[in-house]
Amino acid sequence: RPFARGCPLDAGAVKSPAHAVEGHLPTRDARATAYREARHVPLGVLILVFYQRLAGLVKRLVKDLWDARHTFVLHVDPKAGPELAAELRSWAESEFGAGGGNVHVRSEVDVKRSGASLLAAELVGLRELLRLSEAWSYFLVLSDSDQLVRTPAFLQHFLTLHWGRSFVNTEVLSGRSRSVAAECKDRVNAVRMGGHEDGIPTTPGLTMASGSQFLALFRPFAQAAAQAVFGGSLASAGGGGGGTLSNLLEGGSFDWARALRRSAGGGGGEGSSSFERLARAVLREVLMFASPDETFFHTLAVNSEFCLSHTRFNFHFHDTQGNILDEASQRYTDYPTGSPPTLAEPHLPLLAEVRSHQPLVFARKFDPANDSSMALLEQVSSFLQLHRPQWSDLDMGEDWARQVATASLGPACGFQAAAA
Repeated sequence: RPFARGCPLDAGAVKSPAHAVEGHLPTRDARATAYREARHVPLGVLILVFYQRLAGLVKRLVKDLWDARHTFVLHVDPKAGPELAAELRSWAESEFGAGGGNVHVRSEVDVKRSGASLLAAELVGLRELLRLSEAWSYFLVLSDSDQLVRTPAFLQHFLTLHWGRSFVNTEVLSGRSRSVAAECKDRVNAVRMGGHEDGIPTTPGLTMASGSQFLALFRPFAQAAAQAVFGGSLASAGGGGGGTLSNLLEGGSFDWARALRRSAGGGGGEGSSSFERLARAVLREVLMFASPDETFFHTLAVNSEFCLSHTRFNFHFHDTQGNILDEASQRYTDYPTGSPPTLAEPHLPLLAEVRSHQPLVFARKFDPANDSSMALLEQVSSFLQLHRPQWSDLDMGEDWARQVATASLGPACGFQAAAA
C-alpha cells in the first residue's frame, strides 16, 4: 500500500540531470568567503576502521580533529583482529587520559563491503555517540583512509553558516537495482531478477536515493533515524521495545543481521510516529539490495520532512574518474565493488583546483604503504596550518624582561629607559 511521504517536494522534478551537487554549492569562491566568528559546533565523529596498516592514519585524523567538546567513536572491524582495537584504546588513553577521554573504541560488527553489515556498523556507531554525549550537534561518518584537506576551523565556520542543514550527497534519485542482495555469514550474495531489465520496482510512493556513505547529519535528523531503528530509549543497551535493535544486544554479542530484520519488520502500530514508520519502510526496502549504507539515510532524507533541510553535498574529495573495480572484494561478494584509487602526488593539482571552489574538508584514500600517497599528504598538510601555539616558560632574567617592556609598552605604561 502506498504510504504518505513526509517530503512535500516532487523529488523527480528537482533531481539533477548529471551530478547531484549542481545548484547546491556556494556560488562564490571559497577562498574569498568572509566568515563571521563561528560558534563552536560539537561533533559526533564515527570513524570506520578496517585495516591494521591504517592505524597511524586514524590516529593522525583524530588528533587533527580533536577537541574536548567533540565525541569520537572508532568502530574497528573485528576481522582486523583484537590487537588493533587494543592498540587504539591504549593510544587513546595515553593521548587523552583515563578511558580514552572522549575517544571511544568499539568492535561489534563484522563488516563486508556492499553488505548490510556496513550500514549496521554505522547505526551502531550512531547509537553509541547518542548514548555517550548529549552535547554534539553534527554526526560525521569518516573512514580510516580519510585525511583533512582543510582546518577543523573551516568546518566549524561552514556548519555555523549552514546551521541546521544536513549534508547527504544523493547522487542518484529514483534508481532501480537489477538484482537483490543478501548478506550471509561469509559473503554477500546477489540474485539477478529476470524480467526486470529496467530495474526492480520499489515500494509505491517511495523515492529511492543513493550516494556516498560519508555524510554529516544535523543531530535531530540523526537522532530521529536512530530512534526509529533502535526504538525505545537510546540511553541504555537494554532500552527499547520489541522488534528494535537495542533489545538484541545481549551479553555484548550483537547479532546485527537479526537486529536489522526485526527492526525493519516491526513498529507499524499506532504508537509509532509517521517518521518511524517511514524509516522502517526505508530500512526494509534498502536491505533488499547491495550497499544499503549508501541508500538508507539518503532515501530517508528525500522522503521525510528533512528533505527541506538537507543539501546534496558532502565534504569529501576522491578521484571519481579513476574509480576501479576492486577484484579483491569478490572474496566476500558475488561481484567486484567500485573503489576510488589511492591518492598520490599527481592528484595534487586536481585536489587544489577542486578545493579552491568547493568546501571540501576531507580527502580519500591515503595509503601509508604508498610513498607518493604519503608525499601528497605532507604537501596537503601545508594547507592546514594546524600548528597550535606552544607555550614555554621564559627565564632570561629581569633586565631582559624590562628592556622588552620598555621597547614594547613605553613610558605610558610606567617603564623608563635605563640610563646609558
